[in-house]
Amino acid sequence: MNVRFWGTRGSIASPGSGTAKYGGNTSCTEIRTGDGATIILDCGTGARELGLRLAKMGPLKASIFITHTHWDHIQGFPFFAPAFMPDSEITVYAPTGFLNTLEQTLAGQMQYSYFPVKLSELRSRIRFMNVNEGTFEVGGAVVETQFLNHTAPTIAYRITADGATVVYSSDHEPFAPHLGGVVHPGDQRHIDYLSNADLVIHDAQYSLAEFAGKLGWGHSSVDYATQVAVAAGARRLALYHHDPTHDDAAIDQLQAHAQNYAATHRSELEVFGAREGMDLSLTAAPAAPRGKRSRSALDLRSIAGSRVLVATADPELSAQIVGVLLSEDIQPVLVTDAARLLDHARNFRPHAVVLDAALLGDDLFRLAGAIASDFRTSGKAVIVLWPDLNDEIIRRSFAAGVTDCLAKPFSPPMLHARIRAWLTRAHGETGFRGPTDGAMPASGPLSLALPTGPAAPRSAGAPASAHRGSRLSKMGVLKDSQVFGALQPDEMKSLARHARLVTFAAGEPLVRQGERNGVLYVLGAGKVRVVGQTPDRRSDEILLGELGPGDVVGELALIDELPHAATVLAVEPVRGIQLDRHDFLKLQAHHPGLSFRLLRLLSSRLREADRLLVRSGPDAVTGLLTRHPLEAGYKREAAAARRHHHGLALVAVHVLDLAGINATFGYGHGDAIIRATADVLRAVVRESDIVGRSSGDEFVVLLTDPGANGARLVSARIEQAFADIRKQRNLPAAAQLATGDFTTLDPPAALEECLALAREAPGRRNAT
Repeated sequence: MNVRFWGTRGSIASPGSGTAKYGGNTSCTEIRTGDGATIILDCGTGARELGLRLAKMGPLKASIFITHTHWDHIQGFPFFAPAFMPDSEITVYAPTGFLNTLEQTLAGQMQYSYFPVKLSELRSRIRFMNVNEGTFEVGGAVVETQFLNHTAPTIAYRITADGATVVYSSDHEPFAPHLGGVVHPGDQRHIDYLSNADLVIHDAQYSLAEFAGKLGWGHSSVDYATQVAVAAGARRLALYHHDPTHDDAAIDQLQAHAQNYAATHRSELEVFGAREGMDLSLTAAPAAPRGKRSRSALDLRSIAGSRVLVATADPELSAQIVGVLLSEDIQPVLVTDAARLLDHARNFRPHAVVLDAALLGDDLFRLAGAIASDFRTSGKAVIVLWPDLNDEIIRRSFAAGVTDCLAKPFSPPMLHARIRAWLTRAHGETGFRGPTDGAMPASGPLSLALPTGPAAPRSAGAPASAHRGSRLSKMGVLKDSQVFGALQPDEMKSLARHARLVTFAAGEPLVRQGERNGVLYVLGAGKVRVVGQTPDRRSDEILLGELGPGDVVGELALIDELPHAATVLAVEPVRGIQLDRHDFLKLQAHHPGLSFRLLRLLSSRLREADRLLVRSGPDAVTGLLTRHPLEAGYKREAAAARRHHHGLALVAVHVLDLAGINATFGYGHGDAIIRATADVLRAVVRESDIVGRSSGDEFVVLLTDPGANGARLVSARIEQAFADIRKQRNLPAAAQLATGDFTTLDPPAALEECLALAREAPGRRNAT
């Protein structure tokens, strides 16, 4: 594996005679693996020179890993030459930012106000992939990601290929101000992530003296970078993200300081300052085995709808935290009285808890420990804000079960990023679930002590337990159930004995498609919606039905022990019971009547799902959207185009004389042409575009924010790609496509009307 640095600066480019040795361009590093894969780490101004070199080699197929969307990590993308080349294929990976996706952020810096070419006008094939913590693969490289401690959602990349490992950890601040005798668990997690790496490329922006005045800015000192690399047993450390005020002489001194630290700690760590143009070759080396994370880093994990309990009596502090939460559609509940903290934690069932040490005083460790050990909140983050964070506080906090500590005054963006990281981890490991033991409140909402005055945030809405209505009982829910209502009283009692009363907030999932958790709920009040995700991950979910009081949820996965076949979401606050798995299966195995009622229930649901899938499911031959979901997608995108004035384009793609091909060559050849056309369309569009099969021989491509010539460029790519794939797959020469496109700022109301305009376009062409 080969590594080359193209930009090593942080914050802002700093060219000049004083930075000639280490370079003045902002972050960009290139990795080449043994199988020829090209990986680009960040896209600062160094990406310009890299792009010029790559462009000389012809069309590029590359992966760009963006740590986060701060300016110095993306500002080189508009100048990356391969992005303008029609045959280049570029996949960009990055974490989702606070407000915008990566694509939206890159498009924002390429508006005509700032740049002459829009993102939508680039001629290369670009895909955008959201990244969370987890693993994924690029070619033969295994990539493991982890959130860093920065002022925006930021990801580190650990890349293993050809028997060697590189960790790219730019823009990271220590979790504790220093590495003392007691290591903050966040710093220990970071050390574990770096363990035994052949090369660690680490943020080292400040000297230790400078770092003291930069707390909350999201960067490391040279001392910290060296300490964690030594502790991790890394072999080489590249000091990176140099401060723009540091000239070559200053970086020489910092490099010598780090080398001296490694030597005095009897470490074999090789330390050097990363320099533009520096090439490194990493060879295979023995390393301790490292298992993959169980979850893909490319899984989408929305934290909207999660709940965070905030305990503070400081109005300014609560306004800051609640503002952060509401910006992510996270539901906050404020507690201003320490005596009510445990009751609120039990009733509210938060996914994370933020505690102000000033409110809880001497009771903090006891209360934090009680929350952390309570099985209803176990596994969720407990974050404590401390006015004076030191080794003793860290030791006592984590002995009590606290998950995270943050020094006050803190950076609100850093707290924001840290809460997001913990919620994403909780979602990835356990999912957001709503059950709680004990009786649920019959009425009376929890107090939302939101700040008032000019800066007051919008109302977060009442939690699920605020739903008013009569008190539910376990036996009452069972008696009203269509499945369990006919059981004998003693049989109901056997089910109710270990059942739990549960509540779910509106928008909260009861079960998630693809998860294995073997739960069975009986609804007592409220309404839920059953949705299924189609194989085409870009398409909308399919509504499979709605359920209400008396219905059961999760029975199929409980019986066959396979993952849930659909996601069930609460449309409104839902109350019911969760049956004990063992009790249910024991009764079901010895009760023919119960088995028969379950069979009838499943049969009716499968019939309804089949009916909906025939109407809304993916096309059987191509897996693309069919007519009904295409129309729904068109209406949504057309409305957005009219509202935001960014335009919409439609490309109609027609397989010529498909009936004649079927008659001459057989339906197998016809299906092969259809599948080839679908593969071409998937390859040439962006992740945000919509592709479907509108009829037997016609396909539709919807382009959002296409620019003046976007549709024509896509049509040209389709023609060239189809000609290539026809040769590769040895398809009949008679296989031809005709394309027509239509672009407008005021899309027609109906898909068919827009299709007709595209079919009649004067520029309609044949792809032969």
